[in-house]
Amino acid sequence: MRINAKTKISELVRYNKDSIEAIASLSKPLRKLKNPVLRKVMASRVTLAEAAKIGKSSMEEFAVVLKPLGFIFEEKKTEAQQTKEIPPTWLDNLSKDKIDFFDVRSHIEEGNDPLKEIMQRFKKVKNGEALCIINSFIPTPLVRRLEKNNVLSYTEKIESEVFYTYFFKAEESKPLTEKQEGAHVIKNSKEDFENIFAQFDSSQIKTLDVRHLEMPMPMQTILKALPDLANNEVLYIHHKRIPIYLLEEIADRDFTVHLLQLDEDNVKMLIYHKK
Repeated sequence: MRINAKTKISELVRYNKDSIEAIASLSKPLRKLKNPVLRKVMASRVTLAEAAKIGKSSMEEFAVVLKPLGFIFEEKKTEAQQTKEIPPTWLDNLSKDKIDFFDVRSHIEEGNDPLKEIMQRFKKVKNGEALCIINSFIPTPLVRRLEKNNVLSYTEKIESEVFYTYFFKAEESKPLTEKQEGAHVIKNSKEDFENIFAQFDSSQIKTLDVRHLEMPMPMQTILKALPDLANNEVLYIHHKRIPIYLLEEIADRDFTVHLLQLDEDNVKMLIYHKK
């Protein structure tokens, strides 16, 4: 099979399942591909080039472990690939005062999902200006979501585990609609959470306790339950922690998610379809 930097991980897995072990051997961040649920989340979204960035590896290292499995790397790079790491003209011409810098690392470390605030801040960005997300990894799902609105993006690795991802709002960028924003995640006080919960009667509540399950079963169990959730029902979840990977997976779906963190190992969640 002929592959290049733009080949998706899922294509490699379909051709040869041994590619999972080969890629996972390159670095610790890439070992998550061995997890069936996380592989399902990542493989269809991530290209070899993106995986290399995540794993802090080179394409040459990928070639070493994949060539014995029957993969043939296209040595000749396209013009787009050759210039991929060169900052785009719009960024070179953009002064610092036209960029809104938003460091989300503390949000992630505290177990909070910064997506809502990111989208709110991007809405305030004027045409010809940009939002820069500072994070410890490349926010691939966010990049793909905004690119659907003709938003231009560019990611720059500043240092180990520090990435600046720029989102430029060109004049032709499409306005963001509520539907395109996807899941709406809200972290509640106990009183607000109980008030939301009280809006549903017992026949509409589907309870799920995943606290006793080992990873990756909590995420897998919740994802399996969501397709069966009726428009007037709510999924009431007992969890040990705020599930960041789950929130990322459903980020482009039309759900409202309410979170209540009672203590370090006790999180309650309500998930229902947007009204």
